[in-house]
Order: sequence, then C-alpha cells, then structure tokens
Amino acid sequence: MSTKKCPEHPAYKGMRKPRSGCSVCAEIYQKQNPDPAEEVEIDLLNAQKNTEIKRLKRRYEVLLKKYRELKDIVDIFGIVNDTVGSIQIRPVPRAKLKKGNSEAVAVLALGDWHVEERVMSAAVSGLNEFNLEICEQRVVGNLFPNFINLLKMHQQNVNIKTIMLPLLGDLISNYLHDDQKETNLLPPIPALKFAYELLVKGIDAILAQTNCDIKIPCVFGNHGRMTEKKRSNNKVGTSLELVIYLWLTDHYRNESRVTVEIAAGSLLYINVFDWVVRIHHGDNIKFHGGVGGITIPAYKAIKQWNIGRHADLDLFGHWHQLLDLGSFIQNGSLIGYSPYSVDIKAPFEPPTQAMFLIDRDRTPLLKRHTFLSPVMLESISK
Repeated sequence: MSTKKCPEHPAYKGMRKPRSGCSVCAEIYQKQNPDPAEEVEIDLLNAQKNTEIKRLKRRYEVLLKKYRELKDIVDIFGIVNDTVGSIQIRPVPRAKLKKGNSEAVAVLALGDWHVEERVMSAAVSGLNEFNLEICEQRVVGNLFPNFINLLKMHQQNVNIKTIMLPLLGDLISNYLHDDQKETNLLPPIPALKFAYELLVKGIDAILAQTNCDIKIPCVFGNHGRMTEKKRSNNKVGTSLELVIYLWLTDHYRNESRVTVEIAAGSLLYINVFDWVVRIHHGDNIKFHGGVGGITIPAYKAIKQWNIGRHADLDLFGHWHQLLDLGSFIQNGSLIGYSPYSVDIKAPFEPPTQAMFLIDRDRTPLLKRHTFLSPVMLESISK
C-alpha cells in the first residue's frame, strides 16, 4: 500500500510507530499497519455481502426460470395476448329452425367440485359424505346424465344447438388450508388429473348423446393458487387450474364441436345472442355476514363492474349456495355440506350445479334467463 510522505518528516517510512506525535506520520503508520481486529471485521462483512449476493443471484435465477416456464405455457396458448377471441354464440337463421320455435343456449355451470377433499358423514351430522368414489358418481353417474335428460326435455319445445359449460374454478381443493394437507385424499397434481378426467368423461357423453356444439369458458378459483396470497396481475400464471384448462384445450384441439376459452384475468365476458354474461369465480365479492347474505355485496360489485363494461348476467360460484336473482346466478357446489360449512354457519344445501337457458326471444323480453333448475347430484333413494 503506497502512502504520501510526511512533509515534515520525509525520512519516516511507517515501519515503526512514530514518536514525534505527528498526525500525518500516525496516519501513514495506520495505513501500513492496520489493526488485525478491524481487518477481520471488514473481511467478515465482505464475506457476508458476497454470500448474500450469491443467495440473491440463485433466487433470481430460480424465479427467472419459473417465469420463463409460465410465460412459455401462456404464450403457446395465446392466453395473455390478443390472439384469443371471445366466445360469440350467434343465432341460427330462423329459416333453419323448426316452425314456431325459438332458439336457446343451454348452460350448465360447473364449479366448486373440490374433488380430492374428504367429508366424513359423522363430521356433518350425517347430512353429507364425500370421497373420490362419491365424487365420480356425482359427476359421471348423476350430473352429466341428468343434464342430458333435462336438455332433451327442453329440446322438445325449443331449438338448442349450443351448450355452454362454464368452469367456475375450485375444481380442486389444493393445500390452501393446513388441515387439507392432513385430510385430502389426493395431492394437488393427481387431483388435477382426476378432475380433468371427470370433465372429459362428461364432455364426451354430451358429444356422444347430442348434436350440440360445446363452448367451455374457464375462470380461476381461489383454491388452486400456488401462492400464499391471491394474485391479481398474475392470477392465470399462478393457478394450478390452468393445467386442467390447457389439458382440455389440447385434448379437444381436433374436435370442431368443442371450443375452450381461458380467462386472462378474474372476469370473462361471453356474448350469447347479444346477451352478455360475465363469468367469474365469486371470491372478489366480499361478504362478512349480515342480513340479506351475499345479495347486497353482489349488487355493489356488479354495479361497479358495469361502469367499465356492462353485463346482462353475472355467473359465479365460490359460496357453495345456489341462488338466482335474475341479474346474477350463484352456483352451488359438487362437494356439498362440509365441516367448513358448519364452522362458518352456512345453511345446509344438497350438492347442486345450476342449469339454465338463455333464450333468443324470451330472454330479451323477460330481461333474464329462463328455466333455471338445480341438477340433482344424489340419487332419489338417498
């Protein structure tokens, strides 16, 4: 280490501690003979900084890798760009319809399945039971067959050429709560596969037993997220349910009768005969109890959303209660009454999914959908 010479003591080289009392010579000595304790402290600080820099660099590389993987998936399917067009259900020319008949789209809302969650009968006073076998029976044995029967009944009086199957989210429970890590019957990834396979069985049944086209708009629930807290700006990329929706997109890519559309955010708008349906999970509607239940918070949320973009009907789930108030439909759940329902004092309701029609002539006249019916998910014998 080179230092300037002392102008008053040019012969001093800093080898021995100066006795002259000169501050300049003392500074020269200090620079050439630093305190070992201070040197160790400086080295420790530098080592800590280097370790922290390496740690941050590793974290950045991991995050960058995850970002690239998610971006590749999203970009491949055109989810975050303008290449995906909204589902537009247009009327069939009246000349091709049966004389005197109108036309309608049949909608079956699918959401809050929680396929891998377990509900023990004793935990809910015998009011419900749910496991993988019961889940499959409700979907494959009851939900889709009962929907097809209702569909054919309506087709006797109205032309139905298109079926819409909105996927409203929370098809799996995931590990959102700690107790679900202890009681869920499947880990998240096998649960995704199980839910996907049930959907394919149901969709294939509709394809085989009807001549209708199928439109599948997909939105994301709160249970499927990979993050501790909900995301707003990256809800799509951090939801495990994206995997189900991409699998469906890929599975039916060569089936001209099936169209899948995946939401880019919380809200998805679908145009049915110029009747606009806003589809979302429902977790953005905040309700903390009170007289009137979810109705007042829902009306407030719908009013605010309509300022930006108007919708004639809001369709959502999340609250596990079937409710129809004309301007919005709140879907029921597949899992049904659970210990969580007991804890939050939710009213008992059998497992249900909502089916309704949007009629080309009657819906504009009535200013609402028609023929809403809960689709039974349990056999009558129970």
